Amino acid sequence: MKNKVALVTGANRGIGHEIVSQLAKAGLEVILTARAEERGRRAAEKLKEKGLDVVFHQMDVTMTADIQKVEQFVYSKFGRLDILINNAAVIGESTGICESGILETSPADGDQLFRSACDYSGYASAIEKERGPACIINITSGMGSWNDLNGDHAAYKLSKAGLNSLTVMFSNALRSSNVKVNSVCPGWVRTEMGGAGAPRSVGQGADTIVWLPLAPVIPEGKCLRNRKEINW
Repeated sequence: MKNKVALVTGANRGIGHEIVSQLAKAGLEVILTARAEERGRRAAEKLKEKGLDVVFHQMDVTMTADIQKVEQFVYSKFGRLDILINNAAVIGESTGICESGILETSPADGDQLFRSACDYSGYASAIEKERGPACIINITSGMGSWNDLNGDHAAYKLSKAGLNSLTVMFSNALRSSNVKVNSVCPGWVRTEMGGAGAPRSVGQGADTIVWLPLAPVIPEGKCLRNRKEINW
């Protein structure tokens, strides 16, 4: 497992940080990325102090230049990327976007959350297609399920529904390669975003996300929770 290289976006805290920790403990080399350089670097250093193989690189996933810099860094340092976990996202709590219903939501609101949740297209070429199996995991939410698309939290739900659709589209486009693309819902997790009242720990939230790319058989174009496919 030591030769596997993983990259996790938005990983300076919460579920992303836990994913990095668990993957590194499993013996992978992990690149921790975050928009805020100081916070991200500090988070990576704490994991390195525990003897884990973690490196940091700054990246805002909505900035094409940042994506290109990280891609260059990955290939210059490691020569490959086996696992990409698109965790970076915002819920819009600071602006009230999260609470807005569909009748109060503007296209700009939806675009802000959609880009932060699923602007990973620049990574597709960075995943190994020839050397062996590789995996892209998009962190989604049950709130983006077709069965739960009522009018509240409209922009957030639209962003996750769109992310799930892109997962299927990328999976189909890459089906002839060795790249598997899936979405995972971690559930409602006790993080800064999820709040103290959430029923799941970060470890529980990260479990399926870490298990999936290391599983003997990786599905394609599916949405999973608790290590099982769910109907979204």
